[in-house]
Amino acid sequence: MPGVPSYKGCDACRKQKKKCDKAQPKCARCERLDIPCINVGKQRYKFKVRTLEQGDSISVQSIDTEDDTTSSSSRSSKSPISFTQALIKVPYNKTTMVTQTLVSRLEITDLRYDITCYGDFLRHIPARLGRNEALDASADALATTFSTLHRPQGYQTVDALTKYVKAISSLRLCLEDPAKARMPETMCSVYLIMICQGWLGRDDDPTTSHGQGLAYLLKAAAGENWKAGFETDMLLTFCVPVIIESISNPKVRLEQWFWDMLDNFKKNNPPSTPESAKAQQDGQDAGGIPSLSIRNLGRLPDFINDPELHRMEITCAYHRLCRDLRKLSEIVKAVTWAPGFSPTPMQLRLSRSYNSAYSVLLTVLVIIGQLMQAFDPYNLALVGEAALCSSEVVSLAHRISQYRPLGASHVPLTLAIAWAATDEPGMKRQLEETLEEYQQDWTVTQWMKVGYWWTDKFAELRGRLAPRVSQEEEEMLIRRGEGVELKGQQPADECCVM
Repeated sequence: MPGVPSYKGCDACRKQKKKCDKAQPKCARCERLDIPCINVGKQRYKFKVRTLEQGDSISVQSIDTEDDTTSSSSRSSKSPISFTQALIKVPYNKTTMVTQTLVSRLEITDLRYDITCYGDFLRHIPARLGRNEALDASADALATTFSTLHRPQGYQTVDALTKYVKAISSLRLCLEDPAKARMPETMCSVYLIMICQGWLGRDDDPTTSHGQGLAYLLKAAAGENWKAGFETDMLLTFCVPVIIESISNPKVRLEQWFWDMLDNFKKNNPPSTPESAKAQQDGQDAGGIPSLSIRNLGRLPDFINDPELHRMEITCAYHRLCRDLRKLSEIVKAVTWAPGFSPTPMQLRLSRSYNSAYSVLLTVLVIIGQLMQAFDPYNLALVGEAALCSSEVVSLAHRISQYRPLGASHVPLTLAIAWAATDEPGMKRQLEETLEEYQQDWTVTQWMKVGYWWTDKFAELRGRLAPRVSQEEEEMLIRRGEGVELKGQQPADECCVM
C-alpha cells in the first residue's frame, strides 16, 4: 500500500536538506554548483513504520522511497535505510491454537494427569493437525475436556460438551467419505473421542464405548502396509480395547483379518538387531513378557467364548502367565521407589508402564484361572493361586493409588474382575471398597456393573465346563482336597504368583 506523497526535489538538494526550485532540466542550486541534478520533479512517497521501543511505547518512523521510475544510479548513490519492525502479535489460526493447547497437555509430567498413559503415539498428533477435520475437532475436544479431570465427579463444562459434540459430527462426516474413512487420522480421532467420553460420560449414557467402531476401522486398516511409526503404534494400541470389546460384544469378532494384520506388521517391521530377531523367534516379544504380546492377548476372547475347544491352550497359557508374572513382579519391585527418593519424569513413566503391564497380566491370569477352576473345580492349588492373585490386585491398587486418576486408570477393570472371581467374603469386601474409591475418578463406567457381568460370566463357564461326576466321586475329591490332574499340568509350585 503506497504511503503519503512527499518531496519532489532533486537528490542533491534532498540530501543537503536544501529547498529545491524543481527547475527543469536542472535546478538553480545544481546549476550554480555545477553538479548533476538527478530525479528533479520525481514523486516520492512517505511510509510509516510502527516500531516497539523500550517500555512498550510506540513510535512512528518515516521512510521515504521513490516510485518505480527511480533510476538505478540514484538508488546506488543512497545509503541503505535500516529500521526495526517489531511483531506486535504472533500470527495464529484455529489449528495453531489447538496445537498449542494440546502440546501443553502433552508436556505434563505429573502421572496423575499424563495423557500419554493412553499411548505414546499421542505425542505425534500435534504434527498431524490440519490434515483431517475429525482429528482437529477431536484433539480440540480432548484438550478442552482435559480440564474436567481437575473438577469434582460429574462436572461438565458447556465448552467441553460443545466441542465433544462437534468432534462426533466431524467424525461422522469423515466416515461418510470412503477416502477419509481409511486415513489414520480418522482412526485416531475415534480413539480420542473414546477418551473424551470416559471423561465426560454420564451414568445414563446408553453408548458406553466406541469399541465396535474402532474394531471396524481396525479391520479396514488391516491390509495397509504401514511401516513402524505413528500408524503402527496407533493400531497396536487400538488392539487392546478391541480385544476387550470382543469379549462382551458378539458383534466384534477377531477373525482371520486380525491375525493377518499382526503378520503384516511383523513382515513390514523386521527386527533391527540379531538379538531382537532371536527374541522374536523365541516368542520373547512384548518386552520379554510373551503373555503381553498382542497375539497372545488376542486369544483371550476365544478362550472365554469357546473354552471347550481350547482346553490345552488354556492350560499352557495359564502356566506361561504364572512364569511371566513372577518375572514382571521382580521388575515392578525394582522400579518401586523408596520414600524420600525423587525419581525423574522418565523414571516415573517407566514405573507406570511396568505397573500397567503388571495390572494387565494380573487381569488375564484371574480370567484364565477361573477357566482352569471351571475345568477342575476340586483343585485346591488353583483356589490358592486365585486367592494370591486377588491379594496382589489389592496391593497393586493401593500402591499406585497416588497416581489417580490417569496414572492408575488401568486398575478399576482389574479390581472388578478380581472381585467377580473371589468368593471369600473378607477379600471380596476389601476389593469392593477399593473399587468404590477408584469409582470416584470416573462417571461413564459403573465398575460394579462390570463386576456383576463378569460374575455371571464366570458362573456360566463353571456350569458349562464342570466335570460330570457322581456324588460319591465328588465327596471323595473334596475329602482328598485335590482335583483330577490335567494332562500336561505342571506342579503347583511353578504356578505361584509371587
